[in-house]
Amino acid sequence: MLRYLCRKISANKWNPNEYTGDEGIRADVLGSCLRTADDEISLWACDFELAENGNLMEADVGQVALILIASSERIDKVELILIAESELSRMEIRIVNTPQHVPDNLKHINHLSERHYDACELTVEKINHLAHYVAKKIRLADSLYITFSKNDLREIVRKAIIDGTIEVNNLAEKVKAEIQKKYPEIIADK
Repeated sequence: MLRYLCRKISANKWNPNEYTGDEGIRADVLGSCLRTADDEISLWACDFELAENGNLMEADVGQVALILIASSERIDKVELILIAESELSRMEIRIVNTPQHVPDNLKHINHLSERHYDACELTVEKINHLAHYVAKKIRLADSLYITFSKNDLREIVRKAIIDGTIEVNNLAEKVKAEIQKKYPEIIADK
């Protein structure tokens, strides 16, 4: 099984415009999708089984989406880019498991916090390689670019509450309100 690392992105920031040309990348991606702190970016690990044709068959990427929503102030569409660990290695990007960097409201969920990694010792050259990789995957509508709609995310949160993965009280008020509106019986039972 091939391991991937996910990063939340905004795909519209990766679209070429009149001054980037078809192959160029807008500088805005550096301040949003690939924003660094201390020469690091945050990533989340997930595993996939690949079909013979290379498409993703079964993924636990929904758990990454759950992590992002459970630590958010509201439910919004989530776009993820998945990067094979081997690709990061090829780019000479070092990754380190950093569960201590998980938001406080998720630290009680050990199996999720263990998925947190940082890409470390990043340079402009390494970010450039990563940016071109991400741009290519998004522009080709590659199966490693995944979008979760608001409805998908509500359902992921609902299932996580029911199976006890997360507690309602650990969700932001707006997230809780959206779940209660869509699934009133869930909040009432908890």
